[in-house]
Amino acid sequence: MDLNSTVAHRAVFRTQDDAALRTVRRITADWLRAKFGDAPSASGTHHLDDSTVLSSHTLHDRSGAEEALRIELREDRKAATWRTSVLARIGAELSFVAVNLEVFPNSAASLNAGRPRIISELTAALRRPADGPAQLTTNALLVPARGVDALISVLCDPDRRLPAVVAARPVRPDSLWSRRVEKALTESAGSASLFLLDGALAVDALRSAIGEAHRIAPGAVRTFLPEVDPAWPVDGARHRYITAARLHDPGDDAWKGIPRTVHRIAAEQPMPEQLLALAFPDETRRRRESRPQVAAAATASAVDLERLNQEVAELTELLDVADTALGDAEASRRLAERRVAAMENSLHQASTRWDDEVENHLHTLAELERAQAEAAELRARLVRQGKYEDAVVETAAPVVPRSFEELWMQLEGLPGLLVTAQRGLALALDSDRRAPSWAAKAWMGFRALSSYAQAAQGGFEGNFYQHCQAAPPGSAIFPVTQVSMTESSSTMRSWGHERMLPVPPSVDAGGVATMVAHLRLGRGGAYPRVHFFDDTKGSTGSVIVGYVGPHLTNALTN
Repeated sequence: MDLNSTVAHRAVFRTQDDAALRTVRRITADWLRAKFGDAPSASGTHHLDDSTVLSSHTLHDRSGAEEALRIELREDRKAATWRTSVLARIGAELSFVAVNLEVFPNSAASLNAGRPRIISELTAALRRPADGPAQLTTNALLVPARGVDALISVLCDPDRRLPAVVAARPVRPDSLWSRRVEKALTESAGSASLFLLDGALAVDALRSAIGEAHRIAPGAVRTFLPEVDPAWPVDGARHRYITAARLHDPGDDAWKGIPRTVHRIAAEQPMPEQLLALAFPDETRRRRESRPQVAAAATASAVDLERLNQEVAELTELLDVADTALGDAEASRRLAERRVAAMENSLHQASTRWDDEVENHLHTLAELERAQAEAAELRARLVRQGKYEDAVVETAAPVVPRSFEELWMQLEGLPGLLVTAQRGLALALDSDRRAPSWAAKAWMGFRALSSYAQAAQGGFEGNFYQHCQAAPPGSAIFPVTQVSMTESSSTMRSWGHERMLPVPPSVDAGGVATMVAHLRLGRGGAYPRVHFFDDTKGSTGSVIVGYVGPHLTNALTN
């Protein structure tokens, strides 16, 4: 987990349940009892122990009826501060319930922020919680062939904001598949709508209605993001697809990416305005404001020593309460500062990603204009030579992969490229939302490496960097600003062993070679890398790609 991260998990429910406050209070009480054995239910702030604070507040409407509640649990631990909050509000037509888990790490150590169990419990207890038109359930809703049209309506509805996970039963029953899909769906409950295509007829009906680009084969699972567009085939790659083969493979953990993706998207959702606008009364302030009245009573009864002692004791208690409240307020202020810092960091990262995307698009535009200019000049030359028919060529453009799984299936078509990298490390990148951009960038890099290998076999004397600087017309290149042919000496001294990557025995009897040359799939240290070895003048006559995955360790990433 990022040191600056705050919202690790978020669930927002919209429901027509007019008893939502009672349900939330009951489920939260059960959850607290499971954690602590017992917890006070009265409004106010309660210190459960030296490092755990529970606060509960209610809001009433003008008639005196309960309108909203907020329950917050703050756990100050050595590794991090964990703050879980539950908000609920009754509305005239809709009720809103939200659960947030914020994590404020106290060190750079990795943290596993497990999703609060209360999210699934509220999903089960609330009456028909929904995400726009999609019902949120703890178990997948069965979709027969006749229900496919309704499913597509849900997938395409603009009011849906959370992912929709759609699985299709395999042709043959498989206990491993069933366990994996059931666990992935269970862990996604409350953060996504869940569906299961009930048989081959439903699979065929969906394929016929939604198109090949968005289809789900038997045994596969697709996580549909919001705003599905079946009329645009390119949109299909946006919705992560896990094949039946990967779900059946005991050594492939791609299924774990389903709940991770769902949780990330749910955590990024904004809080509803109906909950953000809530202002709860401050019980501590009310008690503190009552102090002058008590003091006046003490002065009036000064002649009564016993009563005076009683009032002094009450004042002392109120001062202790005030001191505790000040401490709690200071802790809340520090967390607020850290949350603002995290938001600023997220904004900076988003800005960096935007700049990187703009740079990629500008590079692509420059390459497109160069290719169009070359094509126009070649056509003009052919026309001047009277070769009119040769001036018009119909060719299929290469399909740009939108995931590393698609990328891996296209590698065999690249001459002069030998890939020894671990497939699993590359496919694990698909769980990141930036995977489509990374996969497209890696494809650009692989095509450039292949183009360089062919040029080297044809007599080109330079290295890959020089190929990208001054490639022959028609060659594929990679941005030279994101090509590095070396690593620093300090990196190699400390982490050089990570760059000892697999090669065929004909290249090295030990089966490994040092690969310092690499492609950056984005600017900055957080982006994945492609490490390669130039054997174009060696036994294989190829460029050997030995690593595709997260940035290997160096002084900045360590």
